[in-house]
Amino acid sequence: MSTVDGSIAQAYPRATAIGRYVAAIIVAGALASLAWMYILQEGHEGRVFGATWTQHDFPDGLGNAFGATDTARAGLFLTLGLGVVAAGVFALIERWLPGRGPMKGLWFAPLLFLAWGLVFTPFVDSRQVRVGVEDLYLPTGVFGVDAGGATILSGGAASLIAGIIIARIVSLMRGAQWWQAHRASELQAEVQQDLFELAEQGAKQGGERAG
Repeated sequence: MSTVDGSIAQAYPRATAIGRYVAAIIVAGALASLAWMYILQEGHEGRVFGATWTQHDFPDGLGNAFGATDTARAGLFLTLGLGVVAAGVFALIERWLPGRGPMKGLWFAPLLFLAWGLVFTPFVDSRQVRVGVEDLYLPTGVFGVDAGGATILSGGAASLIAGIIIARIVSLMRGAQWWQAHRASELQAEVQQDLFELAEQGAKQGGERAG
């Protein structure tokens, strides 16, 4: 099977490996943070299941804590950054986590849950309450208990899914095999080459007949 490794990868294998690892951390962190926000915001807004069970607004509370005017936009970018940081932490401690692949994410998820429940919610006012046309952010409490009794369920589910996503993507993308051309790609390239050769031969034959 041919690979996508070119002269740069062959000449600088260490730099290539580091680049793959960095890309894996960034992609894993970004996707995990999006899943994290989706789960927490569903409990806050209920856009999918039509039910709300928490006043905890993670991204807006985070944006408000940094004094942003557009709390939603700032919270989105800050959460993406936190996701990349979390993926970086996973990469540092991965060797000590039991299991392989996604199983390591199951062991990493409790760390995310504890960081959320013991660091974020007690110190960041993310309990959103609307008064008239203004949103106020009130204390959320340890594990979000002041934002609703079911808030902890949202935090637990978000931590579990985020941990699994981080572990899975990092384990996939850091390896050279993930970056190699797959058989489907090779087959498509071969089919395109065959079609090109057939068209070229047909053009030649047409020219000979015309001559």
